[in-house]
Amino acid sequence: MPRRLQLGLVLLAVLLVLGVGLPWFAPEDPTVWQMSPPNLNPSAYHWFGTTALGQDGFWLLTWATRKNIDLVQPADNTILMRWVQVH
Repeated sequence: MPRRLQLGLVLLAVLLVLGVGLPWFAPEDPTVWQMSPPNLNPSAYHWFGTTALGQDGFWLLTWATRKNIDLVQPADNTILMRWVQVH
């Protein structure tokens, strides 16, 4: 298996784990404003800092990744089913 393909599959697996698994462990809803002080620098508690609206950057990223996976999955299923019908 080509090295680039292996790297891509590993990155995809990491994104899937982060996007699907981590939002369930979020200490608070990342879409709610003013849960933390705004514009904090990265720290042990806020890995990516906070936004101007007081949202934790790391948990917001995991939530956004999960939503993107939810949006892409139906398109992937359609493409896969068409590929199966052709072959």
